[in-house]
Amino acid sequence: MEAFYFIVIIIAIVLLILILTGVGMLIQKQKGTEIYPPTSVVQKCPDYWTYVDDVSGCRVPTTGVNSIPIEPTTGSTNNVDNFFKTITGVQLAGYSTTGTGATKVSYMNFDTSLNTICAKKELLTTRGNTYIVWDGVTNSNAPCK
Repeated sequence: MEAFYFIVIIIAIVLLILILTGVGMLIQKQKGTEIYPPTSVVQKCPDYWTYVDDVSGCRVPTTGVNSIPIEPTTGSTNNVDNFFKTITGVQLAGYSTTGTGATKVSYMNFDTSLNTICAKKELLTTRGNTYIVWDGVTNSNAPCK
């Protein structure tokens, strides 16, 4: 009777190893083909920014999490106007402002000039000491460049 239990346990262990190997191979094969997260679940605006229908753009916060200051801080040129310029100093399409000085409100329509995940990711992660988090964009595994 002990031989029967021994054989059943050995067969169960071998089957478990084969099944886990098969599952591992399927996961490994799929790993390189899927872009995560799917673009259908990415929000219109970076985290903690709000979408404003009237201007068809994302309101840029000037204080708090994921904010860009209105005026540059000491020793920095980072402010909201400079953030949305290209390397050559050209203002990106889709950027707009209302008001002036302390009442200035900035908006960015990312779909106007940055219509790919890679373009959005590059803008948000390469601007000096300002790093804007956008779930689904800044952590995307999409092959860029």
